[in-house]
Amino acid sequence: MGAQEGLAVYSKEMAQWNMVSMLQEPYPGRLVAAGISADGGSLHMVTATMGRSPSSQARTYEHTEEGDVLTVPFGESYDPLTVYRAQTSHGDFHIATNGSQTDEIDKALGVGRRADNHVAGLSAAREVLTRFNHEPDPSHTPRISVVVAAGERITEQPVLFSIIRNNPEDPENQRSSVHRFYRGFLGAVVQRGAGLGMTTYEGNGDPLPPFEGGPRPITIGETVEETARTFAHVLDAGGGFLVSAAAKAVSLRTGELQDIYIFNKYGPAANWPRAAA
Repeated sequence: MGAQEGLAVYSKEMAQWNMVSMLQEPYPGRLVAAGISADGGSLHMVTATMGRSPSSQARTYEHTEEGDVLTVPFGESYDPLTVYRAQTSHGDFHIATNGSQTDEIDKALGVGRRADNHVAGLSAAREVLTRFNHEPDPSHTPRISVVVAAGERITEQPVLFSIIRNNPEDPENQRSSVHRFYRGFLGAVVQRGAGLGMTTYEGNGDPLPPFEGGPRPITIGETVEETARTFAHVLDAGGGFLVSAAAKAVSLRTGELQDIYIFNKYGPAANWPRAAA
């Protein structure tokens, strides 16, 4: 079933230090994060993608009116594993992942009254994730996910982080995975202007070294544009491999969608200052 741990408490200063550390990583890979806006009024859900090959770079983020963030391919050369729903919401729950597990978590929350029951909802999400392995690619890409409850009558934002990575004791077996879960209350472990996040890798290499440990502190802006811009610059700084970054704001008081901001570096939707067509 996988091990479950609690979340550590982090200060905003620790979040700022970790962002500087992330700047030095040549290839963090994909990212999921969640945090509290600097003004304390919003939950920010963040996803980002990176790519070293043309097929990994042949995609953009787009969003729907309902608040889903989608990876959308362009051209003829793209990897199907890089096309998925990166963010969605179901009832009080807000989901961000780096793969097809988004859809399965969403389905699980639709059973019974799980979308209104925060304990049952996070447990259902955890159960679904135990059925997944890391991605079946040569890099054994970890599956990373975060599910947060936010809205009316919800205090301190119950949260579940998950990473599903290859088994270091059996690295050649594509079906052998290690599951790690981290559960707690986001509002109790981070300050305003901070949050928690995970990436798929610890840097560049062959093979790519997978992310180690639990979610780490990150900074969150006051607006989604500020948050998305910060992550885009941080992730692009190490090696210039950023593909897309997206931040979604949800009201902590009502749980309603407030805003979404997306940066794309490539393709027809490119809006990055150094964007390439």
